[in-house]
Amino acid sequence: MIAASVFFHGAGVLLAVAGMVAWFGVPVWKVIQAGLRLMESNRPRVLRAGVVICLFVTFTGGILFWLPVPFASTAPGTVELHEGCRIRSSVDGFVAAVLVTDGQLVDEGDLLLTLRNDEVLTQMKDLELQIQQETVRRQIAMKEHDAGAVRVAQGNLASLRTQHLETAEQVDGLSIFAPASGRVMARNLHHLADTFVKEGDDLLVVDDGQPRELIVSVAQEDFSLAAKKAGTVVDLRIGTRVRSTGIVQRVTPRASTRLPSPSLAASAGGSFAVVAASTDSEDELQLTEPRFHAIVVLPADPDSDQSVGERGYISLGRSDRSLATYLYLQSTEWLRDQIETAQAATRQQIQ
Repeated sequence: MIAASVFFHGAGVLLAVAGMVAWFGVPVWKVIQAGLRLMESNRPRVLRAGVVICLFVTFTGGILFWLPVPFASTAPGTVELHEGCRIRSSVDGFVAAVLVTDGQLVDEGDLLLTLRNDEVLTQMKDLELQIQQETVRRQIAMKEHDAGAVRVAQGNLASLRTQHLETAEQVDGLSIFAPASGRVMARNLHHLADTFVKEGDDLLVVDDGQPRELIVSVAQEDFSLAAKKAGTVVDLRIGTRVRSTGIVQRVTPRASTRLPSPSLAASAGGSFAVVAASTDSEDELQLTEPRFHAIVVLPADPDSDQSVGERGYISLGRSDRSLATYLYLQSTEWLRDQIETAQAATRQQIQ
C-alpha cells in the first residue's frame, strides 16, 4: 500500500484505500453480519461472548495504558575525540605545505600546516599603508591646529587599526600549530596539499591522550530522560565490549537533523533513517526527524582500544510512558521510515 501510494501518487492512494477495504473492511463486515444472525438464533451465546470480549478489552487496555515500558530507553552514538583535538582552518586559503604525516608524534607548538591566501596578505599591506598615511594626516592636522581634521583622522585610525587586528588574526591563521602534544590522526594527509579549504573546515586531529567522547543522538521523546542525566554517570557499551560507565557532560537543548556520524545512518548499518541533505547544507545526509545530541565522556582506560568512529550506546533508564504510547511511537516511526524509503526509491528511478 505504501509503495502504491508513493509510486502512483493520487491513483496509488485510491488503490491503497481499495486494498484496505478489501483486506480489512469486507472481513469485518462479514463478522458483523454473522454476529447479527447469531444474535437472532442464540442470544445467550452472544451475550457470553460480549462479556468475554469486554473483559479481554479491559484487561488488555489496562496493560497497554497503565503498564509502563518494561525496558530502558537507549541512545546510540559514535566514539569521537574531544573537541580540542580537532584542528580547523580559521581562514580561507590553499594548503601550501603539509609538514606532518599520519601517526607522527608532535609537540605543542609544532608547525603542522601552512596556508596561502594572497588576498589576505595584500589586504594586510594595504591596511598598514593606510594607517601610515592617516597617521601623517593627523600629525599635519595637529601642527595646523585643525581640531576637526584631528578628530576625523583619529576616528579613521581607530577603524583601520581594528581592521588591521582582524586581518592580522587571519594572517596568523595561515600557520597551523599543534595545540597540544600528541599523535597526528588524518588519513590521506598528503592529498591535502594544494587543495582549497574554507574557514571552519576540519584539517586534522592531534590525539593528546585525553578521554574520548561518545556523541549520542537522543530521540525527541527521550529528551527529558537525557536532560535528567546531565552531569551524572550512565551505563554504556562500545561495540561488543563489556558494559562500562561514562559521564554525561551536556545535552544540547535544541534538536537538529544533522547526522552525528555517517556510520549511524541505516545505509551504513546504523539505526537512523536518513535522506539526502538540502543543497545549501554541507552534509551529504541528514536525519528524517530532528534529534538532540549529547556528549558522554568515556573513562580513560589505557587498556581499552576505543577506536574513533566506533558505534556504541548509552542507557537512559526507564521511561514514564505507557506501553501503548511506546508501541504507537514505534509503529509511526516504522511507517514513516517505510514511506521515506519508498520516496527515496522513487527519486532514484526518476533520476
